[in-house]
Amino acid sequence: TWLALASPSAAWTMFSMIVLTESGLDHIKKHQYKAGKYTPLDNFLNPYWLSLAEALPRWVAPNLVTLVGFLPLVITYGL
Repeated sequence: TWLALASPSAAWTMFSMIVLTESGLDHIKKHQYKAGKYTPLDNFLNPYWLSLAEALPRWVAPNLVTLVGFLPLVITYGL
């Protein structure tokens, strides 16, 4: 229960657990990102996406772009 987790001994046990093994840590150190392949739709829409991205000012945060794109969906659903 919650009270059992609130005791100091339970907290010490919780923080002293080993989450990753040595081989897991080694695997994370050696990991290299590999991007996925482009689909035909990506190839078709890339010029459109690039022109839209270049039209935005640099000071506009990417999260704001996502929010502005999400608002019409929310408004349409609310209607």
